[in-house]
Amino acid sequence: MAKKGIIVIAIIAIIALITVFAAFGLNCFEQPPPDIVEQEPPHRAYLKGFLADTGLTFVPVVRNDFAYYELHTADQQLAGFVLLGTEEGWGGPINLFVKTDAAGVIQHVHVWHHTETPIYVEGMDAFLATFAGYKAEAELIWQEDVHGITGATVTAEAIIAAVYGPGRAARQKGIFIQRE
Repeated sequence: MAKKGIIVIAIIAIIALITVFAAFGLNCFEQPPPDIVEQEPPHRAYLKGFLADTGLTFVPVVRNDFAYYELHTADQQLAGFVLLGTEEGWGGPINLFVKTDAAGVIQHVHVWHHTETPIYVEGMDAFLATFAGYKAEAELIWQEDVHGITGATVTAEAIIAAVYGPGRAARQKGIFIQRE
């Protein structure tokens, strides 16, 4: 009986050692953590499409711990910015771009990803168009300042917050150029 016990313990010890060495060996060949490997953000392909016919190029920038894109003309003049906004809608996160001029006035808002119920986003393009001309940091009110998406209060308010949040942060961080 004692021999069987010793054999069982020896087998378990050998299996444990093999497992430890196998785990260590596999870790030697793992890829570096994602924060070390530079990866293209998921929104980058959408941004390329969003700006495709504008003649503008974009440069990613981080200033005062705030990430955004500078937009440049063909002769490298600053044309404006693209801010990234995300808020929780009714069906999940709503991700959007806020394109501004250099002073921070909204030119265009584009939702590049959402999981909202289709009926709640009917007329979204018309709703997004109502943001044009406002300062990006303006605290807009649904159905007063911006209009559309009838019956989708949570979705509309999430979009407004996704525009206002990065707009306010950009103004506070000194991103926008002051007009005289």
